[in-house]
Amino acid sequence: MCPSLRSTDGRPSGRATDWPLLINTLISVTAFGVALGMSYPLLAINLKVQGASATLIGLNSAAMGAGILASSFALPALLKGFGPRTVMLFGLLGSAVAIAGFALISDLAVWFFLRVLLGFCLNATFVIAEALINARVDPAVRGRVVGLYTSLSALGFGIGPLLLILTGTSGLAPYLVVIGLIALSLLAVLRIEAAAVSSSLPSVGVRRMAAVALAAPGLLLLVGVHAVFDMSMMQLLPVYVIEKGLSAERAPVTLTAFLIGMVTSQIFIGWLLDITSKTAVVFGCSLATAVACLLLPVAVGSEVWLWVAIAASGAASFGLYTVALAGLGARFSGGALLSGTVVFGLIYGAGSVVGPAASGAAMGAMGPDAAPLLFAALFLCLALSSVLKRRGIS
Repeated sequence: MCPSLRSTDGRPSGRATDWPLLINTLISVTAFGVALGMSYPLLAINLKVQGASATLIGLNSAAMGAGILASSFALPALLKGFGPRTVMLFGLLGSAVAIAGFALISDLAVWFFLRVLLGFCLNATFVIAEALINARVDPAVRGRVVGLYTSLSALGFGIGPLLLILTGTSGLAPYLVVIGLIALSLLAVLRIEAAAVSSSLPSVGVRRMAAVALAAPGLLLLVGVHAVFDMSMMQLLPVYVIEKGLSAERAPVTLTAFLIGMVTSQIFIGWLLDITSKTAVVFGCSLATAVACLLLPVAVGSEVWLWVAIAASGAASFGLYTVALAGLGARFSGGALLSGTVVFGLIYGAGSVVGPAASGAAMGAMGPDAAPLLFAALFLCLALSSVLKRRGIS
């Protein structure tokens, strides 16, 4: 690793964990996760009900990835000009504006713009939250705190689809609930002192971002593969199960199964990271996700086995991001840590464009089962590469 990217003595700083800051950040991320967990299936199902094809839904979802990409490029300048806390607050406000737009405007062309706006704003929020969590935690408990963050984030996304059972997917009610949850997230951020945030997250520069990317290509590969699969599942899983015969009312619940897998597995995966090599964890997660994807077309005939296959894919695939995020915090500090988190957002944005667009097109051209088979091949390749090439992962 480039020496300039380490802490001053080459070891973790030993900073005491800032629990008030971390607790408010975790509350904010959890509430925001619930809001987004509601919005993803809500938007996909409304497009499906309006007659949109899987290809068109995939392209509309990919527009959010374009917003994530744009946000990653803009974040260095925004952070320098306004500071991380202000950028995070405006990210939440912008997300609420986008959701209100979806509720009030039915024009599909406008929805593409609103998807870009939502992607831009949510990426800014999550990048800063993840950098704060990594920067303000004692290295001795980093793995457990990162596992808690990923679990709470997934928990929020898992609760969101369940709330749609109460609110329904039509009318203004679900959109108003989403906006209310974003407001709760914003209030948690307002409780965080601006000075504490600014002192935790030094400046970000393009050269530093490039240096981090060159120093840890394996971490970026994990983020990219996770993004391709995660965003495709979040956006298109309800569409997939509807095309396989599940009702529109039951479809959002499948996302909860996906996210339950995430929630219940990350502390265990973090424990595995402590006792075995990262390469072994990456191999196991990749192989397990591939097997779950191969079983999905068969399991869809039984709702119980469908839930099992979906939950297994969520648990194993999200483990890749846990490995990457913990690895980033262990290897980088200060401005390099924030720069690395921005690079993660950039890679996630690229995967968010490619994933829904490619899987939606595959479903449209070859039928719904083309998507899980495509993902199985992707994760099998990652499992093989983790064995053949360890640089940047271990």
